[in-house]
Amino acid sequence: WAYVGFTTSPNLQDTETKDGYNLINTRIKWDDEIKNIELIQEWGSKFIQFRDGKSVISSIEKSDTVLLELNWFSEGEVYFRFPLDGSVDAINKIHSAFDN
Repeated sequence: WAYVGFTTSPNLQDTETKDGYNLINTRIKWDDEIKNIELIQEWGSKFIQFRDGKSVISSIEKSDTVLLELNWFSEGEVYFRFPLDGSVDAINKIHSAFDN
């Protein structure tokens, strides 16, 4: 799984309502490469999950920074930048814990 957590439930717009969750189509920038991406937010959740976690984890391992665009209610497009320093080591540590 790969997800972004917030202190309060994000109030996003331009989402597609599904059974128990909203589907979010947005853009993400891995270093200098911009891609379209799908996210899932269960109703009322403080977390937004990447639909294709395996691909996202691979991109985290290859990138130095990530910039996530979200269409926030009454704010418009907002951007969240995350440095990915140390991510490869953390991911490898998680993998090794499951290999034992």
